[in-house]
Amino acid sequence: MPKPSTTTEPGRKPLERFLPEFLALTFPTIAAEIDWSLPFRFLDTELQEVVRESETGRVRADKLVEVRRRDGTGEWILIHAEVQAQRDDTLAERMFRYYYRILDRFQLPVASVAVLPDPHPSWKPHRYERHECGCHLSFDFPVCKLSEIDLTPWLEAGNPVARIIAAHRVAQASGGDSEGRWI
Repeated sequence: MPKPSTTTEPGRKPLERFLPEFLALTFPTIAAEIDWSLPFRFLDTELQEVVRESETGRVRADKLVEVRRRDGTGEWILIHAEVQAQRDDTLAERMFRYYYRILDRFQLPVASVAVLPDPHPSWKPHRYERHECGCHLSFDFPVCKLSEIDLTPWLEAGNPVARIIAAHRVAQASGGDSEGRWI
């Protein structure tokens, strides 16, 4: 399956450029826990190193950002965000693997989230589980399905990420008809 163009894959660039607005729209509970008055730092190089250390083939990890908690402790937390524009049945396992690799490498609290701009309404992986000889592992992660967001209040408030998602919806609806996007 071909990789989507940037016009049909919202998430990576807006996440970097509009992180507070992006998280407010997609994961408001997480956004509320962050002290946005303090600087944050993207750790893309470090994330790619963590992923490369233990995988062969394509590197798929998206963004890792270091932020400070709002609770007054000043504690750092790492937010790992995956933007998965196409259905991928390995997403839940990949989320778990990246989570524990990041945790192991940085020894800081990690919040792993998945953003799904794909066109499949019923596809919403949010858990990875394993059962072996009485041992049970369950990893749940928050998911934002972009098609489920009511953009109206966000557009009215001028959230730039809402505009990007709205454009993404038009691009998805028009399929390969780039001329139809202008109507």
